[in-house]
Amino acid sequence: MLSPRSSEPLSGLRKVIADRLSRSKREAPHAYFSMRVDMGAAADLRRDLAARDRKVSYNDLALSAAARALVEVPGLNGRLEGETLSLYDTVNLGMAVSLEKGLIVPVLAGAERLTLVELADKARDLAGRARLGKLKLSEYSDGTFTVSNLGMFGVGQFAAVINPPELGILAVGAVTEEAVARDGVLTVRPVLTATLSVDHRAVDGALGGRWLAAFRDILQAPRERLAVE
Repeated sequence: MLSPRSSEPLSGLRKVIADRLSRSKREAPHAYFSMRVDMGAAADLRRDLAARDRKVSYNDLALSAAARALVEVPGLNGRLEGETLSLYDTVNLGMAVSLEKGLIVPVLAGAERLTLVELADKARDLAGRARLGKLKLSEYSDGTFTVSNLGMFGVGQFAAVINPPELGILAVGAVTEEAVARDGVLTVRPVLTATLSVDHRAVDGALGGRWLAAFRDILQAPRERLAVE
């Protein structure tokens, strides 16, 4: 006879997560697009900022690039509620944060107006207060797009479930060194794989592909494409 190590009802947070994600997979036909990103220029920028005591992670770079891509390709910056599709100029960027008993998505409101360093500072503050249970309701509401990162656990690639009623979510994997051919020469480069999940009711493949290509191009030239400080 199978005996469980422990048994307990789902927590309130886990019930909310289960309901939202079940509804998302049930109602939103998910379409997935993956792309590899050369992180060489991003790594160089991180080193230069660290030398000046500016703490910026690969996740911060991904968040900032996602916000910029949502400005350049705004068709993913929105929400589908019932039969109403709303698109926004303001990027309220959610970032998935793991808690002991579930997941919460603090929102970087107006992320398109933040420099990379400002965004990194704000993301660190939000994540810290989320883990302490000290977020205000307004700080995890009204998101227009979400980024989820499992790279810190060594996960190379994954597909995330859309956070309804948003139109898409970006799953970011670990940055790993890989052999890459450049101009016919084999070299080792830091590479990450990003996977975009979109609600196919509102986002077609061409739009998803354009957005992911913009995200890749921004990360591959961050000094030119992002406001850094």
